[in-house]
Amino acid sequence: MISIKNLKIKINSISNTQKITRTMEMIAISKMKKLKKELLFIQPYSKVINTIMEHVAQSNIKYKHFFFQSKKIIKNIGIIIISTNKGLCGNLNANIFKMVNKIIKKNSYSHIQYHLYIIGLKGLLFFQRLKFPNIVKILELTDNIKKSKIKNFVKNILKKCKKNKIDKLFIISNKFNNEISHTLNYQQLFPYNTIKKTQNILYKNYWDYLYEPKYTCVIKVLLNKYITFQIFQYLLSNIVSEQSARMLAMKTASDNSNNIIKELQVNYNKKRQFNITQELIEIISGASMISENS
Repeated sequence: MISIKNLKIKINSISNTQKITRTMEMIAISKMKKLKKELLFIQPYSKVINTIMEHVAQSNIKYKHFFFQSKKIIKNIGIIIISTNKGLCGNLNANIFKMVNKIIKKNSYSHIQYHLYIIGLKGLLFFQRLKFPNIVKILELTDNIKKSKIKNFVKNILKKCKKNKIDKLFIISNKFNNEISHTLNYQQLFPYNTIKKTQNILYKNYWDYLYEPKYTCVIKVLLNKYITFQIFQYLLSNIVSEQSARMLAMKTASDNSNNIIKELQVNYNKKRQFNITQELIEIISGASMISENS
């Protein structure tokens, strides 16, 4: 049986760990609240730019811009994977990796090549460990993510799409629903998907924007802004989901450690009581023997 000394050491050790998990929980709550405000703040802009893109895609049939044209033969597919730098956030990363592996295995017998554009150290290490051939690290994850850090990548990826080096581009991350819920978010960025929108036939004689100086200049700026914002929004949502998942993981760890401490404390008290009883019995027995001898 474990000794009282070892039980005490174990209780103190778990108590110290509990202090760490509670501190991490508080930090995660603080970061989540701050980032959640930022995520809510950009929602109006998100709605407007999506409305503009939808209208441009469906009303400008005559322009035949590459971004809105589907390709008959698909050879190269790009996937932007948004993961985290740190662990202790439940199955947040595992769900993404599982889905990406499923997508790749689904087309493993075809001639499609996958190009992974990864944000987050966990994703980079995971796919490097699998020795995946086409991996590109997009940016370093920090607590202060700005859209400007994504612009260079967007510029390069649009060039690849235009030169037919990428036939389809997807993005996958975790979508923040609320403090206790997040879901996988998988969206096609290129070509712009209009299947779920209103049928194109309704837009053939629909009003259009006036473009100055010309359509190609405006659409180039619009595409850069749209893709940059989409990646930024997905990234921000994933970071909020990460803090939310870490908050729940640390809360669960704190609660579990509390239960373990209670159980150990009961065992400690029982063991201590048993030892005290044994000592009292020995004292009484010794006193009885002395009185009998005298």
